[in-house]
Amino acid sequence: MSRLTTMKYDGSLSMYNHVTEMSNITARIRNMGMSVDDSFLVQFFINSLPPQFSPFQINYNTIKGKWNMTGLQIKLVQVEERLKKQRVYLVSIMGSYGVKKKSKGSVERAKGH
Repeated sequence: MSRLTTMKYDGSLSMYNHVTEMSNITARIRNMGMSVDDSFLVQFFINSLPPQFSPFQINYNTIKGKWNMTGLQIKLVQVEERLKKQRVYLVSIMGSYGVKKKSKGSVERAKGH
């Protein structure tokens, strides 16, 4: 149970695999005879997300109907794909302005720009 409650999405797995791993942990907990409510489980998933998923978390918290695990997984995979596309776009924009990656997260202007 502690693994489930402290698990965080760090990008080392795809979002699909992250949700699947958390679902597998839940299945093991249920096999031990403990009950885990789906809405409680969905909240664990929402809480496991990093800051770049904040708009998604806010959206979930403001909707009237709540999602089941399958719906959540589908939506998270869509958000992950959108974020990947945004990163690719930003990298291409940075390259067109002569910005190149220097080292871990820092950037420098290419000469002449």
